[in-house]
Amino acid sequence: VQEFAERDREKLPIICYENYSILHIAKILAETNDLTDFYHPAILAIRDYDEKNHTYYLETLWEYLIHVDNPTESSRNLCIHKNTFFYRINKLKELFQLNLNNGIERMRLLLTMEFMKYR
Repeated sequence: VQEFAERDREKLPIICYENYSILHIAKILAETNDLTDFYHPAILAIRDYDEKNHTYYLETLWEYLIHVDNPTESSRNLCIHKNTFFYRINKLKELFQLNLNNGIERMRLLLTMEFMKYR
């Protein structure tokens, strides 16, 4: 955890473990496994799609998952209109067969994106 906290030491006066617990889990898993084995396959497909098509679906999905009940906040963070945000979410569901109504599915997607930060 210390190594993760060091990255933010200048920004944050107090370091809380809860802010780094997922990165700690990723570190432990990566010691004996290939972390990509734990990735949700849709995340890799979305990342590749974004790179190929110059879209921002992965960033949009991140905002959706972080602010699930607040599309206004998500669209503001993305600097897009709320209708554009909804359009992107619907395209994500359509293109990648995501069930964003399922909490376990949302957790797996978010956990994969957190693991990707570790790498």
